[in-house]
Amino acid sequence: MRYLSLLVHCIARQPATVTIAVLLALAFATPLALDCVLWGESIVAANAQNAYTTLKAAEDAGAYDSAPDYIRTENGRDLKLLRGVVDAKDPHTFWAAVAKQSKAELDEIQEGTLQGDALNTEAEYRRAVIMSMEKNPRTINYVGDLPPAQYLPAAIASLPSVAWLLPSLVVGVGLCRITSPQRLLGARTIPATRRVPTVCVAASISCVAILVVAFLPGMVLSGLRNGFTSSGLPVVFIKNGSVVVASSGQALSSFLALVVLENVFVSCAIVCLGQLTGGAAAGGVVGVALCLLPLSDSYLSPSSPLSPLLKWLPTSYFDASRLMGFAGAFGVDICEGISLDTATGRIVLLSWTACFILLTLVVGFALSRYHAARRQRRGQTCPSTSRI
Repeated sequence: MRYLSLLVHCIARQPATVTIAVLLALAFATPLALDCVLWGESIVAANAQNAYTTLKAAEDAGAYDSAPDYIRTENGRDLKLLRGVVDAKDPHTFWAAVAKQSKAELDEIQEGTLQGDALNTEAEYRRAVIMSMEKNPRTINYVGDLPPAQYLPAAIASLPSVAWLLPSLVVGVGLCRITSPQRLLGARTIPATRRVPTVCVAASISCVAILVVAFLPGMVLSGLRNGFTSSGLPVVFIKNGSVVVASSGQALSSFLALVVLENVFVSCAIVCLGQLTGGAAAGGVVGVALCLLPLSDSYLSPSSPLSPLLKWLPTSYFDASRLMGFAGAFGVDICEGISLDTATGRIVLLSWTACFILLTLVVGFALSRYHAARRQRRGQTCPSTSRI
């Protein structure tokens, strides 16, 4: 425990650790000050107004005078439903009207009498139904309008995924330098079976601490501004060709778990390589490569050469917003053609982390035996100089 506390203390005192925690805290709180738009009442109302104006203008111009009776009947019904949305005076009436209008539109798309995006329309319908069941639904149009439990996933998704991996790079490289053989805390007097897991635990604790510091101010400000109770805005999103409805708790736990575990994995991978090589360079390069790999547009493509393996690669789970939606998410298929889920992601990230630690111990043991055998052949009696 003494060794662990010393490692964590040293990392906490590094300027890079403090800097990255402050920068992430500022970035996480930024959506509170900026108009980061959600798929909320204002966008739905604007779309309904545009659709009503266009359809009404076409009808007034006589575009449907020669159309069959059933088409004019459908147009009249659509105008009435859109007018109900446009003229709604309160949020409850508004969402009830949206539910009726989007259900009618979805039926027409499925029947083939209207061209449109069935998934987007279904997502809007299911969102509107849930909102209309609220007694007093709140008006939510921006990320900054969300309470803490819903703000966290939306704010995380508003930044590039690589930003949330920066703690693992800073901590991993920092621990490699602290525990190099030239440093006191890197002295090889501590057995590898104790040293390697302890350094990995220190990396994990440090990453979690940085994330807590980054998340806490923004969530407190969100709660003071919007209250700490749920807004009622549902988590409805499109994933791999299907509309998914999740609770705010599911979205919160999924985003938190993936962000924490991805940092634990990358930091432990860097630390393990540092224990084998005795320096920070190799681990740092590998860590940066791991963080940048998923940023490629073709990485999660069904046509990617890695497609059959994506489900079992830890880098596939580095972007939580590709696996789980958040309250007010736009109707975009976040994982088209690829079957990934957050539960599998947690298992994969933990499994790869454990494998890295075990492999480091095995390779380190093999290297120690190799160096000992070579010294024995040469008649050397000096202490082992193995890195691990």
